[in-house]
Amino acid sequence: MTDLQFIRLLKYALKPNKKGNKASIINALELVEIFKDKVIEDYLKEAKSIRNKKKHDTKRNYTKTTGQI
Repeated sequence: MTDLQFIRLLKYALKPNKKGNKASIINALELVEIFKDKVIEDYLKEAKSIRNKKKHDTKRNYTKTTGQI
């Protein structure tokens, strides 16, 4: 879910519907929690990817400079 999609969903959740029902703050809070979890998950995946790339690059550079595997 992108930031824009989240904002649109949140805006929709807070908007009163045609039947006259009030917007549900609980639904909005649930959306915020879902988005928060998604952001954390994406951050952790990106951090892991960066760490793995650094490890791989370090091993490759060590092999090139020392000739050892």
